[in-house]
Amino acid sequence: MKTLDFGTLREAVRASHVAIRCRIELRPADGVNDKVFPSSFTPSVGSPTGYAMEAYVEDGVEKLSVLLDSVASSTSRHHLALQEGLASREITFPNPYVDFTVDEELVDIGRVTALQAPYGLADAIFGDSMLDGTLFRFSELGHRITDATPNSATALFLANPVALLMGMWDSTDPKGGVGSKFERAFVSEIVGLGARLGAKVADSSNPSGAHHESIASSINHQVGEITIETAIQTTVISLAALRKLHFPTDASGAALTGSARIRAEIAARTAIAALGVAAIAHQRDFGYDLGSRCLLVPTQEAHMELVPRDGSTPPVFTIDRKAANKVLEEAALECAEAGMAWPVDEIRLVPAPKLCELIKRSRAQSRQSPTSGQGE
Repeated sequence: MKTLDFGTLREAVRASHVAIRCRIELRPADGVNDKVFPSSFTPSVGSPTGYAMEAYVEDGVEKLSVLLDSVASSTSRHHLALQEGLASREITFPNPYVDFTVDEELVDIGRVTALQAPYGLADAIFGDSMLDGTLFRFSELGHRITDATPNSATALFLANPVALLMGMWDSTDPKGGVGSKFERAFVSEIVGLGARLGAKVADSSNPSGAHHESIASSINHQVGEITIETAIQTTVISLAALRKLHFPTDASGAALTGSARIRAEIAARTAIAALGVAAIAHQRDFGYDLGSRCLLVPTQEAHMELVPRDGSTPPVFTIDRKAANKVLEEAALECAEAGMAWPVDEIRLVPAPKLCELIKRSRAQSRQSPTSGQGE
């Protein structure tokens, strides 16, 4: 089986395919038919469980599936995997950050990057920070990002390209909620198959409240353990969504026209897709620790399917972290040759005084408040 390379990815992005699909089979770390504890939700009235479960049919037999990792949660995991790739210097791409080490009382926070902030560049952490002495929202770069749209996405591509892949919804911008809005082109989730709901037994030795009394043992059938036969992580990168992105200007701000614009747009879209491929490969190696008692391990290497326009059988390629890194590197070089080079210098912001003060006040209040969860 061939390994996915840059040329194949570029051609797929250009026009030949509509999506990249990757399915990875996972098993509980303790083995087949082990118990896991998925994320739970507030059950609706009459619901037998607090898990997201639904029925499916396999070989004529009705079985249950359970959601182990939602799209939103999976996006955060892929962000973290890319962050680790940057930290290890295996990959490189723009990732703005807020540097809290400028305040000696907040040194422990360190850097908060666009990959770590819950809403990326649209997060309040960036909105309440300063770039070159100006509040980010009102800086030159901030204005360009606020004005970015799918039809004019160059500014966001140069500052935070992952936002064009994973999506960004800026509803608190200075325009009153009509700022940058980009749909997800990358969707991933993990579902457990052959799920059977068990019960959760509370540990009677846990201390409770200020008097440390014991809690009586109890059995909870709504959010108990789940036994699964296997789990599947399905990830889709929508190339159709990436083709909605347009780049009318190059990295210098000059207008792009004709063949130069066509080349630049294909290069930029391919680089965004390459970030998605890297996210998949790095996340697979980073691991699947979804939470307490929900550790999964892959049973196979990652296979990339290039989904054709006509729905015919997709060609399949292998991909690992090293190959994904190479694809991203070559994509970045192609962007540079097409006039869409990512900036070499990092985009560093510092927290505004009001943000620092807010964090300090919040910490002080937490220290003075009774321990959360104590009994009366």
